[in-house]
Amino acid sequence: MGFSFDGKWALALDPVHLDHLRIIPTGVGESSSLSAPPGLNYIVGTWMPDGKQILVVASAAGHAPVTYLQDIPSGAAHQITHEGQYAVFSHDVAMSVSPDGQYFLTTDGGNHYWIQPIGGGEPTEIKSLVEGDFPLQWHNGSQNIFFERRGSLDAIDIYDLNLTNGQQKLWTHFSPTDKTAMVTMRHALITPDGAHSLYAVQRIYSTLFVAKNIR
Repeated sequence: MGFSFDGKWALALDPVHLDHLRIIPTGVGESSSLSAPPGLNYIVGTWMPDGKQILVVASAAGHAPVTYLQDIPSGAAHQITHEGQYAVFSHDVAMSVSPDGQYFLTTDGGNHYWIQPIGGGEPTEIKSLVEGDFPLQWHNGSQNIFFERRGSLDAIDIYDLNLTNGQQKLWTHFSPTDKTAMVTMRHALITPDGAHSLYAVQRIYSTLFVAKNIR
């Protein structure tokens, strides 16, 4: 699910036991595990900048997701959003916490997004995002975010949004040169420094046969 800010640890979900997360060293070290709060299963998680806590989204059967802040050494988890409002994630990867460790973005899954203070307080809705927009990554410290806006299934525009004044500008545009058998594109991934981006294109190939003399 992602690497710690210092690159020394990876976070992974146990596919068999969804109530356990694995903390795996990228170099020398020993793996450890975290347990979800009783009755909950993990959905996704992301690191806090200090590497001592993680932000996790978890849910119980029949209930909407909730976001928790979980301490790695002790395993203690503190709920920080209401049920049904949870950290933004896509394809099992959560959007990172702001670089200053003070905020993260939440959604209700219905095209609404908020800036949520981790230390407590009411969230602030991001009014600049319209239906179909999707936040991707923090930028310019904790002042801006990158978000994507799709005009079609085969093209993505990435915008740089200033969260303070709402100003936005086009950052980059991507559309694959080869659209053969293309079905859709997944949400883009952008490195925290904004230097690199990754796009995954889904293709479904098929073979057409001509049958003659059918009886």
